[in-house]
Amino acid sequence: SSQPPATQGVSTILDSSSDTSLPTNETPLLALPDFNDQEAVQRFFLQEVALGEELLATRDIQEGMEHLSLAVAVSLQPLSLLSSLQQTLQPQIYQLLLQNLDLAKQRVRIEVSYCKINSIRRQA
Repeated sequence: SSQPPATQGVSTILDSSSDTSLPTNETPLLALPDFNDQEAVQRFFLQEVALGEELLATRDIQEGMEHLSLAVAVSLQPLSLLSSLQQTLQPQIYQLLLQNLDLAKQRVRIEVSYCKINSIRRQA
């Protein structure tokens, strides 16, 4: 292939990011933290940043973007993180991150709602 390694698989990433199907059972979509536990959220954030960076270093762009976008989605300072990532990522990789971000935010919103519903059920 004549594409540079960092851009291989771009169409695969774009195609897979359009799959917004949701699970039909009560299993969480991802192994997201308990959003009622701020320490768990912080650990998850750090883990996702580290995994994303590690995967990008091994040229696994799709998986790296998924982990970094989840880190941004759970971050307490997403704009600061995005600014930092914009400085360090290649422009086309940063654009992929932005494209994956909406799906990551949607997944986090679903998980937060799931946690809230279960918390209310336990209190009832």
